[in-house]
Amino acid sequence: AKRVTENMLMASSSALADCSPLLKDPQADLLPPLGEIQQVSKVIAFEVAKAAMADGVAVTISDDLLKQKIDQSFWKPEYRKYKRIPF
Repeated sequence: AKRVTENMLMASSSALADCSPLLKDPQADLLPPLGEIQQVSKVIAFEVAKAAMADGVAVTISDDLLKQKIDQSFWKPEYRKYKRIPF
């Protein structure tokens, strides 16, 4: 996107709100668990990109291509296994 629009900010908050466990259970937490952070982040990225396209600050592409591009650019944490050794 060329810039961040108000619609993009609203799309991000709405997407996060739609992922709230409170929607299904009034006793649940407000925010999704950290174990779901990657999926929630992808949902937010998709909705923000759609808003950017609608506002004309990003190139319009199909939903399928957008999801593919989000998956391709999404960081996947991979760490080496470390073993502690005595000094």
